[in-house]
Amino acid sequence: MEQKAHARGPGLIGKRFGGLVVLRRSRSGRAGAWIAQCDCGHLALVYDYLLKNGQTKNCGCKLRGE
Repeated sequence: MEQKAHARGPGLIGKRFGGLVVLRRSRSGRAGAWIAQCDCGHLALVYDYLLKNGQTKNCGCKLRGE
């Protein structure tokens, strides 16, 4: 029997979504939560579905004018 890869598994690590690069799964205990580094240098807690549908592209620095 072929083993199926977990949909939210390590496949996101290292991937870029806008100005964010996914570093690791979050330890928050929330499903689909990841830690990503923004191009501005900040770390952000992000959710996989928001990354994949394009709703999250940075840590919020663009809104703050950084």
